[in-house]
Amino acid sequence: DKPPARYRRAVPIWADGNLPDLTRVVRSTAVLAAVRDATAGTCQDESAAAPFAHGRWLFSHNGAIPDWPALPDDLGEPVTAAEVATLEARCDSVLLWLLLSRRLAAGEDPAHVLADTALRVAAARPGSRLNLLLTDGRSITGVRHGDTLWYRTAADGEPPGVLVASEPDDRDGWREAPEHSLLTATATGVRTRPLTPTRDASPA
Repeated sequence: DKPPARYRRAVPIWADGNLPDLTRVVRSTAVLAAVRDATAGTCQDESAAAPFAHGRWLFSHNGAIPDWPALPDDLGEPVTAAEVATLEARCDSVLLWLLLSRRLAAGEDPAHVLADTALRVAAARPGSRLNLLLTDGRSITGVRHGDTLWYRTAADGEPPGVLVASEPDDRDGWREAPEHSLLTATATGVRTRPLTPTRDASPA
C-alpha cells in the first residue's frame, strides 16, 4: 500500500483559501482531519500540525499532556538521541506519536497500543486530555479521555461509512462515546468499551 497523503497548515482551517478547491477535487475512502490549538510552550508551526504519519498509519491527538518532555523517562521508555533527531516538532502530540508508532512498527495490536498507552500516560500525568484517533485507512481506533468524542454511522439511503469527531455536526444520528472509553470502527459499524487494559494481540 502507498503511504497516505497529508495536507497540513499552521493557520485556522477557515483561513485556508486552498481548502475549498482541494475538497472539491480530492476523493478518498478514508480521511483523518484535525484542528487543534497548540499546547502552551510548544512548537506553533506546520510541523506540529496533525495528522502525524508512520508507514500506513495516521494519528491525531486532541488534548494536552502536562510536563510532556519528561514523559518517556517516567514511563520507562526513554527516547534516544537518534529518535529526537527524527521528531517533526517539539510538542506533546509528536512525542506521544513516537511512543505509539514504536509499538505499531513492532506489530502490536493498535487497540492494545492505544488503550495501554492512554492508561499509562493518564496515570503518570493526571489531568491529561487524551482524545486519540488512529487509522490505517481501513479502520479507526480511538480513545476518549478528557474531551468529547462522537460517532455516526450512515443512515438509510446514505453511502456506507462512519464518522468520528470531537463534536457532532447538525445531522441526526450522532452518538457520544462514553468518557474514558476505547472506540473501534470500520465502514460497517462502531464498537465502544471502557478504557481498561487489553490483551496484546501481537503476532507470534
